[in-house]
Amino acid sequence: MKFSILLFVALTAVIVNAAPPADVCNGKLRQRKAYSTLSLADKKAFADGIWAMKRSGKYDYFTKKHRSALRWHQTTHFLPMHRAMMTEFETELLKAAPTLSGLPFWDEFSDLTNPTQSPIFTATTLGPMASGPISGTFKGLTDDRNAIVERDPDQSVMARAFKWIPRNQVLAKAIATFPTYGEMSHAIESTPHGTFHLIVGGHMGDPSTSPSDPAFWVFFMFLLHQGNHLTHNTI
Repeated sequence: MKFSILLFVALTAVIVNAAPPADVCNGKLRQRKAYSTLSLADKKAFADGIWAMKRSGKYDYFTKKHRSALRWHQTTHFLPMHRAMMTEFETELLKAAPTLSGLPFWDEFSDLTNPTQSPIFTATTLGPMASGPISGTFKGLTDDRNAIVERDPDQSVMARAFKWIPRNQVLAKAIATFPTYGEMSHAIESTPHGTFHLIVGGHMGDPSTSPSDPAFWVFFMFLLHQGNHLTHNTI
């Protein structure tokens, strides 16, 4: 019995040491930056990486994977499931765009007053926030069913009062309102998660197709970043 336990510990150590940590890629610590702070070269690398993943089939793979995981929405698995998928997506993106330091995120705190006018939505970035087929850098991008990716910003959502989970200086107070992990997860999934999906609209407004829009990935990276803050203080 003692030998079996020692063997199990040894094998576990080998497996753990053989697999690099999720936040390390190609021997380098991943650094996730706000998309708005990326250099022109990094923005191009991000777009090129998305297109390379599309050509290889990897991009569509993640849309299908998210669709198959819809059963984990509105459960306590919502954040862990997306965190695992984002890490996997980031790994593939960095293979396609090795000059990037990590998957960039949409700093939504900076765009609360009018997300649809965010500087990350231009012809040379993630494409304009306008109704109809996505244009600009990602013009012609299709989903896994070969339909052109579209956006349809919901102005009625913007017309209502909208508040993100309080930012930095009052985040501690927000944490205190979540006595359990489940309540925290539900609050994030309802707002801001659901709200921002509707703000972008189109493919983003439908959870079965939302990963087809590049905005999904930068949106979710920020969402999980905030979720991490809350998780570490509610578990």
